Amino acid sequence: MSLMLINPLEITAEHALPQSVSARSCCHVAVAILASAFAAVRAVSRYRDRAALEVYVRRGEVWWTAFDREWPVVLLSGGDCPQFRAMQIVAPATAAQQRGFVILSAEVAADARKRAQAVAAAGPAIGGMGIEVQLGEDEGLLRAGVVRMALPRAGRIFCTWQLCVTRDALIEHAGTLSAAKMRELEIAVRLAGIE
Repeated sequence: MSLMLINPLEITAEHALPQSVSARSCCHVAVAILASAFAAVRAVSRYRDRAALEVYVRRGEVWWTAFDREWPVVLLSGGDCPQFRAMQIVAPATAAQQRGFVILSAEVAADARKRAQAVAAAGPAIGGMGIEVQLGEDEGLLRAGVVRMALPRAGRIFCTWQLCVTRDALIEHAGTLSAAKMRELEIAVRLAGIE
């Protein structure tokens, strides 16, 4: 007996079984229909995954990524290349983490006079200076986070949370930075010397 795979979405009267067909034959036909249905579901799933991997991404998009656990990132590069530069979104610095450092907004950091005032107010014992760009629900996050970048300082190297993300690591698009947030990110990236 040969089995013909039938797309369950295309079953018509021509696929109806004559009344003389045995129960065993009906089981074979049912198995063939189910196998065809599962194959169709797998094909749709593979197509959806492939389509997601072929998506064109843009600078300033917020994505959930898969590393040791799921992390949100802001893409610093885009296009259809296999990997992208990104900045990890982290929790805002706590008071304890800020001890010895000056954390500025991009707006304050962009103004040399305001930046100098912030450094002078912190005193001579500061260990470094950084910028935090605040992100939250408007960018598709469930809770507040920041893109944090350390500003270069002679004789010191600071963590910037910059990383390279492969297309396969992109899980879900969360949102996109507004024009105002994009300007803040551009200022922070420029002052941190990342670009």
